[in-house]
Amino acid sequence: IDDLHANRQLDALTGLYNRSVMSQTVDMWVNNDTKNIAALAINLDHFKQFNDNYGMTIGNVILSKVAQKVKSYVSDSGLPVRLAGEEFLVLIPDANPVTAKEIAEKVRVGVEKLQFINAKNKERLPKITVSIGVTEYCEKIGLDGTIQKATSALRMAKATGRNRVYTD
Repeated sequence: IDDLHANRQLDALTGLYNRSVMSQTVDMWVNNDTKNIAALAINLDHFKQFNDNYGMTIGNVILSKVAQKVKSYVSDSGLPVRLAGEEFLVLIPDANPVTAKEIAEKVRVGVEKLQFINAKNKERLPKITVSIGVTEYCEKIGLDGTIQKATSALRMAKATGRNRVYTD
């Protein structure tokens, strides 16, 4: 039964947590007086185009690999969540804005260094990059408001050239 419970908390494709775990965790952090909670909204750049060019099967593999890379940078302390499609959110307790930006930058560079080869024809696939928006959790606006703030910072990262970190 524990495995079943654990599986319901994880996104099947990426292995990242889902929204319900995110809400429960943030509630727990807030109730335990966690001081700062950083929120990083992460989105793969030009992913729709990538899916159109290479197909969803390869796209799903890429998504999964990028998710694992993101998780590797934050799994000790943070909570990596798949929000939707190619969009992830990472929540990090006790992280000030400077630390959050440093972590976001490590994630961005780590993803950019990934190399993908098409298993069928051994062709090297184009580089995958991510844009990241960083903000702080604010109790006044709650989790949804914080996600919106992180997402608008993410949109600024995309609008100012992609493959970058933007802090609100």
